[in-house]
Amino acid sequence: MGTATAALATAARTEGPANGYADGSMVIVPFTITMSASYATGGDTVVLPSDIAGLEILALVLQQDKSGSNRYSLAGTQSAPLVQAFSAFNSEVSNATDLSAVTLRAVAFCQR
Repeated sequence: MGTATAALATAARTEGPANGYADGSMVIVPFTITMSASYATGGDTVVLPSDIAGLEILALVLQQDKSGSNRYSLAGTQSAPLVQAFSAFNSEVSNATDLSAVTLRAVAFCQR
């Protein structure tokens, strides 16, 4: 199965780096997902940034769901998310497709 990598967003806002936002027990963490060089049928597993470890994930949201002619969606569970890729014809892209040039922005809504 392919593994997509995730990293904290570093320049998501024009006024400065976005290292997350915390208010009481709510933590909002922007990050990027880079798809794998060998897409796995059913979706690439997303390894979440270590900054999210220990937090309860309430929701994961893609800020963008298109790259080129493909569309992307989250699947799996909140603690073991997958990113699925679909072609312009709304069918899942082929197994072993190289999507390593695709970077998606996402946000994790967590609770301490």
